[in-house]
Amino acid sequence: MSPEPLSRRQFITVAGTIAASGIASARAGTCRRRRRGGSPQSPQRRLFASSLRVRPDIASLSEEQLGSLRNGVAAMKALPASDPRSGRFQANMHGTLGPATSPLFNQCEHGTLLFLAWHRGYLYYFERILRQAAGDPSLTLPYWDWPASPTLPDAFRTPADSSNSLYDNSRTINDGSALPSEVVVDDLNTALDSVPFPPSGLSGFSPSLEGSPHGAVHVLVGGRMSGVPTAANDPIFWLHHGNIDRLWDRWLNLGEGRASPSDAAFLETPYSFVDENGETVSLQVRDILSAAQLGYRYDNVPNPPPVVVTAARLRAAAPDREAKSPVRAASTIKEDQPAESKPLGLKPETVKLHVAPQHAPALKSAAQGARTARAGKLLLQIEGLSLAEVPNFTYAVYLNLADEKAPADQAKLHYVGTINFFGKGAAGKPPHKQGGEKTFSQTFDVTAVVARLLQAGKWKPETLSVTLRPLTPTAPKGGEERLRKRSEESAGRAKISYQRITLVVTP
Repeated sequence: MSPEPLSRRQFITVAGTIAASGIASARAGTCRRRRRGGSPQSPQRRLFASSLRVRPDIASLSEEQLGSLRNGVAAMKALPASDPRSGRFQANMHGTLGPATSPLFNQCEHGTLLFLAWHRGYLYYFERILRQAAGDPSLTLPYWDWPASPTLPDAFRTPADSSNSLYDNSRTINDGSALPSEVVVDDLNTALDSVPFPPSGLSGFSPSLEGSPHGAVHVLVGGRMSGVPTAANDPIFWLHHGNIDRLWDRWLNLGEGRASPSDAAFLETPYSFVDENGETVSLQVRDILSAAQLGYRYDNVPNPPPVVVTAARLRAAAPDREAKSPVRAASTIKEDQPAESKPLGLKPETVKLHVAPQHAPALKSAAQGARTARAGKLLLQIEGLSLAEVPNFTYAVYLNLADEKAPADQAKLHYVGTINFFGKGAAGKPPHKQGGEKTFSQTFDVTAVVARLLQAGKWKPETLSVTLRPLTPTAPKGGEERLRKRSEESAGRAKISYQRITLVVTP
């Protein structure tokens, strides 16, 4: 039986600090619960709604709006964990370390093309619960624009005690450390520049965005945010994913062939969430694919126009090249040698790639093709990655970087991307099908990087090398030593290693 909606007095009692006046009814016209024999409201009926709720940047909120946000989070945290509207139950829908006592638990999509769609529905229904919990019918879920504001929003750091429902003492960056620009700027631009949504080979907008900045931000925020089973227990999770959701719309607005999948297998995938009355809502991806059909938009990103793309057109835009065998053109170990684990710590690691003589022509041809955007890709694979727990840092990866200590602006020409540790290792392992492998590999499409190096005269196949540099948040002035010690302790516990780095040429 679904729980009865809480009265105003009950919410004020459980929250302890709620000053808002009563719980508002859910806004009329939002997606309806699916009833037996019925269906959710048609997306087309909402697509051109004259009035949409606006999700704002957290940096623009007034004190009154911040107070409402705090009140809503406090009320949800105070509810019993068995209540589907509670903060704990909602977090467990994403992932949980304990037993799955509800079929709604551990449902997050990671490592699939449904990553963005599932999280959109998840945030939408969380927002409805939050609005009712705060007793504020005007409340919308803000987002954290980490490219513009790479430090954790002040409201989530101060006051740094239990009186602040937005504070979580497990985070690495509560001290005002800033997220590195390699993640929140460079990796984001790489994702936005990708035109196909689904993987074209091993590249595309969704997997690129999910790896970094999405996964890297999770790890660099640290604490509960760094593991899939615990991430949604940190209130900043919802604002982080609000920004990811906003960036999906931003990507679509760039046009030039950018479009979400439209095949039936994608659109008809079913999901279940919980609404503000504690009732289970069953729907399909097609019902949550557009922000406009859900009745909201972001303050500085217009809702993308509806675009219909056929499955045939998607296949034509991203031809399947996986049927042909890729060539391992260069590797840290020779083909007849076994792979052995090599530790990674807090010092830069530069390794030489050996080009197999028989594959040198293929590598040369692929490199030349990179400049003319011909078919085929160059992929850099870091294989056999392993860790005991998710660290509070990651690694920036560079190709042919002569000086492994070069400043980031000088090294940018060689920059490949960052390793994504989110959902990896024992601490990140969710008790369901996605993530948590004993070892895993990270693949980067370095075709564009090779083209840049060729143009700059920095591409020398006879001296190929890969550099892995630890990438931590930037500590505030006076906090450098504290951050260094924290990172050293994290590296010691994480016990990170890899087995091989390979440069692969795909036909």
